[in-house]
Amino acid sequence: MKEMTMGSLFSGSGAFELAAILSGITPKFNSEVSPFPLRVTTKRFPEVKALGDVCKVDGSKIDPIDILTFGSPCQDLSIAGKRKGLEGERSGLFRQALRIVSEMRKATNNKYPRYLVWENVLGAFTSNNGDDFHAVLQEITNAANGKMKIPKAKWLGAGCIMGEKFSIAWRTFDSQYWGVPQRRKRIYLVADLNGTTAEEVLLKSDGMPWRTPDNFRSTEIQENECKSILVENHPADSRVRMIEDGICQALTQRMGTGGGNVPLVLNPDLPQTYSMKFSSLGSKVVRSYCYQSDVSNTLMAAVPAPEGNNGGICVLEGNGSRPSHKGDGYKESDVMYTLNTVEVNAVAYKDCDYIVRRLTPMECARLQGMPDWWCDDLGTDNPTDEELDWWRDIFSNWSMINEGTGKPKTDEQLRKWLKDPYNDMEAYKMWGNGVTLPVAFHVLSSIKLVHDGKK
Repeated sequence: MKEMTMGSLFSGSGAFELAAILSGITPKFNSEVSPFPLRVTTKRFPEVKALGDVCKVDGSKIDPIDILTFGSPCQDLSIAGKRKGLEGERSGLFRQALRIVSEMRKATNNKYPRYLVWENVLGAFTSNNGDDFHAVLQEITNAANGKMKIPKAKWLGAGCIMGEKFSIAWRTFDSQYWGVPQRRKRIYLVADLNGTTAEEVLLKSDGMPWRTPDNFRSTEIQENECKSILVENHPADSRVRMIEDGICQALTQRMGTGGGNVPLVLNPDLPQTYSMKFSSLGSKVVRSYCYQSDVSNTLMAAVPAPEGNNGGICVLEGNGSRPSHKGDGYKESDVMYTLNTVEVNAVAYKDCDYIVRRLTPMECARLQGMPDWWCDDLGTDNPTDEELDWWRDIFSNWSMINEGTGKPKTDEQLRKWLKDPYNDMEAYKMWGNGVTLPVAFHVLSSIKLVHDGKK
């Protein structure tokens, strides 16, 4: 078997590094600017060189590696963002990754890296009417010294480009089919810059009987034989979902704020009628609340028409009948919605009379297929002066990126943080930004198998 090495840009939780180790690939370096995930990866992978800010990395001066992974920031490509695309400040960091690739290839006579792995949201297919994904394909083609001009197209969920001496393939993976109870559709693109194996790596199946969901089976979040209905008392609209097997679809933190819009979990066998009313005036929410009654509250002219998507009245009758609000309907599922960095998910907890509680960070780690202990024991009681200097630069750069100040932390502040760096909200953000370990493992192990001639 041939030794393979890997570098990871925009490392986050370190899932690509862990997937590499599980695949028999040696991670050599990573790049990350956010202090908390950087603390996690420096603890979990002390032998991996942390390069810091990707914008300050010179590809000609770092260790040449076989595989470069880069799940570049997706905010400007996501349909939940402002769709600035690759011209946006964050998603435009994709070009910084390609700069590093070009610098390394020039320094190694186009030998390294051979493989690129790019992960991103489905919005990359449609951002700027598909021009952004076209730019991704064209710039990767250019990095392979390919002279091919990629035509613009309406991009499908999977595809392949074959050049004379290079290849690019992409495919949409949904994490729920890889052993974790989370709907998380992501694009994975693999480029073979010196060969034509990308299609074989990503699109050709060999059956993979050993890569079954049981290999990465996450611990069940809840066990619940009773089917219940979740009512989202949301100021923007009303949704009703069926809860099965005790696993609830994702709730958001904002459901508990802004007018007392607290979600309800109801037993469909109860005889009462549950009504949910949203009163709004234009885009401003005046009132939102839930109540249990057999008499609906007074209708108001300010309440939008039932077919609208910004309010209305939702009534759930006993015995599990569907709601009267047109366009609403519950979904039967045992899979969580996609984790993200701005919404805190929740589940119904049967043993406490169906109290809706927040997912724990450990459960979010499980939804990404990561170990329970990944964020344990992160502290350093007695950092050296060299460590303090290094972390001072990290925080100063982070402050410059986010606040434009570059204000450094004092030694006392650094020592306090290094002694106990863990923070729930930072963990939620890290998991929301992360990649799902089983999917990353599948992609990297497929590259390894093809490279070793075993697939």
